[in-house]
Amino acid sequence: MTLWEPGDRRIEEPDTPDARGDEADETWSVADLATAIGNCLRASFAGEIWLRGEIRSLRAPNRNGHQYFDLIEPGAAAGAYPDAKISVNLFRAARTRILEVLAATPGTAELADGVEVRIRGRVDWWAAGGQLRVVMTDIDPVFTLGQLDAQRRALLAELSAAGLLDANGRIAVPPVPLRVGLVTSAGSAAHADFLHELRASRYVFDVVLADARVQGADAPRTLVAALEKVTAAAVDVIAVVRGGGSRTDLVAFDHPDVAHAIATSPVPVFTGIGHEIDRSVADEVAHSAFKTPTAVAGALIARVATAEAALDAFANRLLGATDRRLTGARNDLADQLRRVARAARAADARAHAHLRALQEHLTRTAERRLRDATRDWHRRRGRLETAPPRHLGRAAERLATSEALLQASDPARLLARGWSLTRTAEGTLVRSPADAPVGQVLVTTLSSGSVTSTVTDTTTEEQRP
Repeated sequence: MTLWEPGDRRIEEPDTPDARGDEADETWSVADLATAIGNCLRASFAGEIWLRGEIRSLRAPNRNGHQYFDLIEPGAAAGAYPDAKISVNLFRAARTRILEVLAATPGTAELADGVEVRIRGRVDWWAAGGQLRVVMTDIDPVFTLGQLDAQRRALLAELSAAGLLDANGRIAVPPVPLRVGLVTSAGSAAHADFLHELRASRYVFDVVLADARVQGADAPRTLVAALEKVTAAAVDVIAVVRGGGSRTDLVAFDHPDVAHAIATSPVPVFTGIGHEIDRSVADEVAHSAFKTPTAVAGALIARVATAEAALDAFANRLLGATDRRLTGARNDLADQLRRVARAARAADARAHAHLRALQEHLTRTAERRLRDATRDWHRRRGRLETAPPRHLGRAAERLATSEALLQASDPARLLARGWSLTRTAEGTLVRSPADAPVGQVLVTTLSSGSVTSTVTDTTTEEQRP
């Protein structure tokens, strides 16, 4: 690495009156300056030193067996630029010895991104590359494990104070969790083991995969993003799985961001992080924690099987209850049919008795009505035999009277007695002077003929003296 990078505002320019300097001053060559810097460093750091920091940008060993990484002082804010950074060279011989030390240490600490370590080495200046570096010669594995434990305890205390340790555990798991959100490294052994276990069951699981890094500096960020992705997919439960590894391999699952994402998830989270001894913070805040990815899949299968068994038991109870109800209903129906038959027979008997009584009553009534009608008929017949001659006599008398009156009012008789009828020439009967104006031709009918005359004058009753 370089001592500084362009644009780094923390590197202040020297306060000199003239940046060009005085041509009379001594001019250094690059080699001389590099040699002087190396001499100063070797004089200041004559022996090896212990150095503490966080591993960043750990590269895989090259073909010569050498490995390189940066040791940083993290910034105060998450994701901020490091406050300081030193390159570390771990050459093959020292690396072999250090790996043996780590393997023999209880707790299985390993070199990994994001792990805080305490290393021993010498400060070196590589003049040809213009880099300050530390050549690593040893490591304090107990320090690393102690730091991890301290950070883990502090995070657990923080989560407990916030009431988040069992927040996800209080979320109810659906009785049939067939839609599963899977957070893991796509294509990994953990991914394959989990899917194989589900596919070996006789249930149809719908798995929504969210790829995430499960180790390294980017692991916490990708794990949180994957949790958000599967939550948005409306899954029944989330499975966070990875294969086994050392304590330092699993530091991402002790990260505060990952722990908070699991604790505050609205969906139950099952973890299977693949370490047999220790539990990560992710395990502590998850709804349920299992030793392996296969165990997580087995737990999901067992839940579905339990729901199926409960459903079968309920169906059997329902069938039994239905059979009992049907048997009881059939018995009740048979009893009711018998009661209805008895009631119908009794009602039929009563109806027949009532009908017979009604028939007898009607017969007596009809006979009485018939006798009464016969007597009335004989009485009316007697009246009819005597009434017509009487009525005919009175009618003959009225007819004779009417005939006499009619003869008395016959116009011919009236004319014979001296009355006359006067009509106009058109045949209109003259009843008043107004009907015969002056000049009107009149025809007067007498008993023995008629007289025709012309009106010369008229006098009304009021004009008569």
